[in-house]
Amino acid sequence: MGIEFAVNMSDEVSLYGGKSAFTQMEHNIVAGYLITAGIVSLASNIVVLLMFVKFKELRTATNIIIINLALTDIGVAGIGYPMSAASDIHGSWKFGYTGCQIYAALNIFFGMASIGLLTVVAIDRYLTICRPDIGQKMTMQSYNLIILAAWLNAVFWSSMPVVGWASYAPDPTGATCTINWRNNDA
Repeated sequence: MGIEFAVNMSDEVSLYGGKSAFTQMEHNIVAGYLITAGIVSLASNIVVLLMFVKFKELRTATNIIIINLALTDIGVAGIGYPMSAASDIHGSWKFGYTGCQIYAALNIFFGMASIGLLTVVAIDRYLTICRPDIGQKMTMQSYNLIILAAWLNAVFWSSMPVVGWASYAPDPTGATCTINWRNNDA
């Protein structure tokens, strides 16, 4: 068992800083996009949050979902985009094994939280438009509970590779890390 672990570990470590599926020009184009998108995303989502701070009347139960979506976007733009852009400029993943684990876990976390919160928006719109009898009964506490469920779902799925169900590794471009799709085990 110990020998298998050492072999698997060395196979995984060889992925970091390895050959990329992209040319350096393609990496530079992606880096330019990520830098631009990151700046626009950070600025616009910070403005959204500042509007909610400045105008208390905007802090409705439904808009709490928007605040949470802005936080997920800031997480991806503030953590994911800079690390990806730096690696693209470098031509391969430049933050090693530990950086890959942190980067992938946080990106999966914020991505899953965003998907969960968009689901909450869809539920809210459905209840408001199609089932107003139920939608009118939604309270701040019920919104907080379904928002919390979206965040807890994100924690669950992003932590699974950290605790041993699947793993995180560089993707085929070599410049980002994600779930290790190359490993086909259970």
